[in-house]
Formats: sequence, C-alpha cells, structure tokens
Amino acid sequence: MRRKHGFTLLELLIVLFVVSILAAMLFPVFARARESAHKVTCLSSLVQLGNALQLYAADWSGTLPPKDNDWGPLDPYTRNAAVYQCLSDPAIAALQSEPDWSSQEPVRIPSSYVYRSGLTNDGLPMEIVAFDRGIWHLGGRNVVFLDAHGTWFNAAAFWQMVPERVLALDPALQALTPEQRKAAREGQQIPGKVPWR
Repeated sequence: MRRKHGFTLLELLIVLFVVSILAAMLFPVFARARESAHKVTCLSSLVQLGNALQLYAADWSGTLPPKDNDWGPLDPYTRNAAVYQCLSDPAIAALQSEPDWSSQEPVRIPSSYVYRSGLTNDGLPMEIVAFDRGIWHLGGRNVVFLDAHGTWFNAAAFWQMVPERVLALDPALQALTPEQRKAAREGQQIPGKVPWR
C-alpha cells in the first residue's frame, strides 16, 4: 500500500502566514497608487472646468460666472456632469446610485470643487479660480488657475500661499478651530489633528 502525502497543518499555517504578510505589505501600496490615479483624474477634471470657464468668459464679455460655488452656468460648456466630481470625495462616493447622465434635465449633484467668483479673464493668470473642496489627495489638493492650468499643492503650502478671499471659501479650513486655523496658516502641525497622509 502506498501512502498519500499531503500538506501538514503546520505547512498550511506557514503558507497562510506568508501570504498575509505579503498582503499587509502590498495593500498600502495599492491604496496609494489608486489615490495617485484619482489625483490625476481630479486634476484633469479641474483643468476641463478651467477651460469651460474661459469659454464662458469669451461669451460673456470676459466675465466669469458671478456667484461663488455656482457651476450651473458652465453646463453648456462641459456637457459632462461627471467633470464636477472627484472620485476621492466622500460625498460622491456615498451616492447610492449612478445619476442618469443621458437625461435632458440638468443633473444636480454635489460638486467636489470650490469655485471663486468675481474674476475676469484679463486678470492675473495665477489667480486661483477653483480647487478641491477637501484635502483628499495624499495630504493635498488640486488647484486650477485663471489661465486654466492646474497643479497639486500639499495642504500647508495651499493655506500659506492663497489670499484671504480664497481661504474664506475653503470648507476644510473653515472646519478648524481658530487655534487650528492659525497653525495651518503658519505651516505648523494642526493641534488635535493627525498629520495628512
């Protein structure tokens, strides 16, 4: 009689242990890579919105839409409601169902971006016109300027470089206490907050 050989319980436990160690090492890498992809997609959306703002201004004597955070006037220039969303935005991720983008009626969902009104297209090219509503992308946020180019800033750099008019629109900064806000503006660690990832 020949005896069949199989894995022992100890061998199976060792294999499971090695696989779990590898998975624990790789999950953060995959999460960071996914967030990097979201950051690039979000920046592309903001640049598209910057271009739509320039098209709007060309039709309206050089003026941009008149109300803060009102993206409605750009609907004819974007033709894609998904451009107003960031994949890293928790409010967008919490939507229960996919909106019907093919509908003739405008789709109104929360925008992931803050829009700053009161600008004309002959202003300084480096004026911030829109930015992420939250600090979602690897401890920073995407920003688009008046000339429709975009870039990423870490949270501390953003808060130190932008004018008060822009900071007044920033929900992430407004959610902080005055003490935390002062530390954020000075580039220090925010009291009571873990450092951004």
